[in-house]
Parts: sequence; C-alpha cells; structure tokens
Amino acid sequence: MKVFVKLTNPILNLFKFMTPSFLVRAIVPLYIAWFIFMIRFYLMPIMLGYGEMGMLSFPLDSEISRIIYDLFGKK
Repeated sequence: MKVFVKLTNPILNLFKFMTPSFLVRAIVPLYIAWFIFMIRFYLMPIMLGYGEMGMLSFPLDSEISRIIYDLFGKK
C-alpha cells in the first residue's frame, strides 16, 4: 500500500489546483480519474486527428487492439 500511495500521490498533487476543496479526501482520486478519462475519451482522439467519430467510439482502443493482434495473432 505504501508503494501505491507513493506512486499515486504525485498525480494527485498535479491535479490539486483543479480539485474543489469541499471534496472529501477519499473521493479525490475518483474525481481525478474522471478527469483522466475525459481527457482520454474526448481530447486525445481530437489531438491525434480522429475528429468527431460519434459517441462511444474508442478509436485509440481499436488501434491498440489491432497492433496487439498483429504482434501476437496467428499469421
């Protein structure tokens, strides 16, 4: 547990400026995880040039899956 806390505390401190002070300390990691998900879901595809592909479309996941299948799949 100590190793996990030492690894995750820098991430929590990085988002400290946008974390509301009224949040209970136990909820802060969930709040930050929501921000990371939103960045991954909305911002990353646009930054990588996918544009608008519709709701529940995960272009990054499909490309990662394709690469893994190419590396480890039967030929």
